[in-house]
Amino acid sequence: ALDEFEARGHINVPHFYARRALRLIPALLFFLLIQVAFATFSGQLAQVMPSVWATLFYYLNWKVYFSLDVAPQFGHLWSLSVEEQYYMVWPVCLLLLLRWRITIPVLLLTVLAVAIHRNRLWNETGNWLLLYLRTDMRLDTLLLGALCAFLWQLKPLAKWFIGGFAGSVLLFLLIAMSLLMDETQGAYYTWGASTVALLGCGLVFNCNPATGNTRGGVLNQAWLEYLGRRSYGLYLWHFPACLWSDNLRPGLATGLVIAIAIALSFVLTEFSWRLVDRAFNRRRHRFSYRSNQA
Repeated sequence: ALDEFEARGHINVPHFYARRALRLIPALLFFLLIQVAFATFSGQLAQVMPSVWATLFYYLNWKVYFSLDVAPQFGHLWSLSVEEQYYMVWPVCLLLLLRWRITIPVLLLTVLAVAIHRNRLWNETGNWLLLYLRTDMRLDTLLLGALCAFLWQLKPLAKWFIGGFAGSVLLFLLIAMSLLMDETQGAYYTWGASTVALLGCGLVFNCNPATGNTRGGVLNQAWLEYLGRRSYGLYLWHFPACLWSDNLRPGLATGLVIAIAIALSFVLTEFSWRLVDRAFNRRRHRFSYRSNQA
């Protein structure tokens, strides 16, 4: 989007939505089709359909927020709703901010305001689940990612994140915080969520050649690139795979059930990738401004 604005002075918002739709919707529809078929076969269609609609129209996080009612196999998809609600408004906001030349200050102030607001609500309510699900409580992490697109153009800043040592430190801290942070405790809402997002931004700097990193980042590994291309499918399928595999208990050992869940996640993801994702992803370039350049 930034390249398009720099080259043309505007952003084709419908084309942005088209690229997002081709990336996300086909795989999601395939996922929902399988879930509906499975629910029909098992006689649970009536219980599942409210979660299907909430997932399809991207309000699942608010459904859980207000009712705490979601079919188990859809429980992880609240974050997809948060992401899509953000995408619905961000392109237009970005276009306005770019035209007014106030993008970075507004992003920084908004990130700070959200962090302060979340801290205040935690101190007032202590209700971790409601803070965890709300879209407005996640905006700082989403906007920090957007801010990366501007900050990695500052080569002196980017150089601090280049190299194997910097990448290893960032990765170690990110993994440590992910393992040690408890989303039910106040530390996550007062400083933890923003810190994890900042570490993730540092890894983006470390791995992205746009920062001038010609040596490769700590995550620039072939097997990680393979997983990255299929990460959306793994996100969709891993939780249902775990639930289905857990039904094998108590006949199988825990380790074997986990192995089956991992294998099933990859099988379903690869099937979706080859049948659905790859074909629609190839069509995304038609809506790139570069493909339409005369």
